[in-house]
Amino acid sequence: MKKFGLVINPSKANFLGIGIDVVHIPTFERSLENSPGLFLRIFTNSEMSRDVTSLAGNFAVKEAAIKSLGQAGMPVDFRNIFVGRNDSGIPFIEVNAQNFRDDKSGRLSFSTSISHHAEYAIAIVVCFEEKTSRLSAIKNLLVRTLFR
Repeated sequence: MKKFGLVINPSKANFLGIGIDVVHIPTFERSLENSPGLFLRIFTNSEMSRDVTSLAGNFAVKEAAIKSLGQAGMPVDFRNIFVGRNDSGIPFIEVNAQNFRDDKSGRLSFSTSISHHAEYAIAIVVCFEEKTSRLSAIKNLLVRTLFR
């Protein structure tokens, strides 16, 4: 699978979860207008300058990411998920990993897609944990323990 132009090798990654979400853009826009605090609870500072259609797409990605991470037993808050676009316009996700369990030995990778049609935005997120060797996992544990 492609992520930022890199190939995620399924033999070196564990599937953790999948999430999907659809947003009715006019309803989403009314919710933002009626609850100004909602905007601040959902989006990071760098996301706030987008138009309502992009924000609806980002919200759908965040909801889908929360669902995929929830399946993996890793709950996360909206503002800990950043949705960006690379130079080609392909969406990507960055997640503040401080909220995750310490027993995870691999690195999380996400594959996401956003689509808009008429008054709707839809997004899907697949979450993987990149496998690490036992030696690498032990080294990471030692480094985390020694340098806290």
